[in-house]
Amino acid sequence: MFVDIDGERRDVKELVIEALEETKKYIPVVVQGVDLVAEKLENEETQEALMLMSKLMEGISWVMRVIQNSILLLGLKGENFADGNLLEVSQALTHSLEDAMPCLQEGKFFELAFRLREEILPRFRDIKPYVDELHDIAIKGE
Repeated sequence: MFVDIDGERRDVKELVIEALEETKKYIPVVVQGVDLVAEKLENEETQEALMLMSKLMEGISWVMRVIQNSILLLGLKGENFADGNLLEVSQALTHSLEDAMPCLQEGKFFELAFRLREEILPRFRDIKPYVDELHDIAIKGE
């Protein structure tokens, strides 16, 4: 399947591969971002932490959208690749993010730092094998 982008005809699978390669590079950046936000919160650098937190949430959301779009464009179902637990893993990440929001709203920044490191970060790391598997599937399908 092909699409026209800026007058150039591109293979959708090639675009998926590029997006997944960028995502693989971006995941460590998000991981560092989680640690940096937690550190800023612990050091009571609240304003800077909150600005970074916004970017961090955008980054996590972007990774999840790339995964969802790649699954659709590759014609897969979440349960049909890797260990079949992508839905559970992504829901766990979503719940951890939602559970952390009251800490942010109530100004419980040390608790938020703890949740970032101990709940959100491990669940975000659980996403990486799915990105790797999607990339492998896309490459093999070329």
